[in-house]
Amino acid sequence: MIIRTFDAGDREAVIALWRDVFPEYADTSRPQRDPALSIANKMRTQPELFFVGVLDDCVIGSHVRV
Repeated sequence: MIIRTFDAGDREAVIALWRDVFPEYADTSRPQRDPALSIANKMRTQPELFFVGVLDDCVIGSHVRV
């Protein structure tokens, strides 16, 4: 596994991962849990602290430092 900073090309894979791991991200009645919005907010504030774990070109994990 390689750990590296998030790249815009990782967006869809991270969203899919988060929706699998965090069921509340699929709940449209909770717009504050919109993974696309969470990613956009992090990329505006501290993109250097948004990491992904990649294995065989697939995103298998993520970590956001606050």
